[in-house]
Amino acid sequence: MLQEKRIYDLKKKNQELEKFKFVLDYKIKELKKQIEPKEKEIRQMKDQISEVRDTLNCHFIRNHLICTWLQMMLCCLFSLFTLIIVLVVLCTSTSVPKSSIKKLSLVFGVGSFLCNPQF
Repeated sequence: MLQEKRIYDLKKKNQELEKFKFVLDYKIKELKKQIEPKEKEIRQMKDQISEVRDTLNCHFIRNHLICTWLQMMLCCLFSLFTLIIVLVVLCTSTSVPKSSIKKLSLVFGVGSFLCNPQF
């Protein structure tokens, strides 16, 4: 009789556990349903972040190229400015023929305006 009682108690306990398991399975399914849209949203956000990162990298590279180009242009302008100063000094000098200065200014692309009498 003791053994039957033990079996009965175990079966009852097993039924309770089965009910508890059923409830927990249901709750797990509900939680998964709630999580699913969040996972999709997280994936979309990660994709957006990746796109923005790619765009930023492109802008960074383009800006770097523009800065390099601007530095080169500044160097060219500085060189041209220096050349103009030299030509102006030569134009004001009485020992250098004006025709030589005019040819020199045309060769360097600064035109013949430097040797005009207005200087």
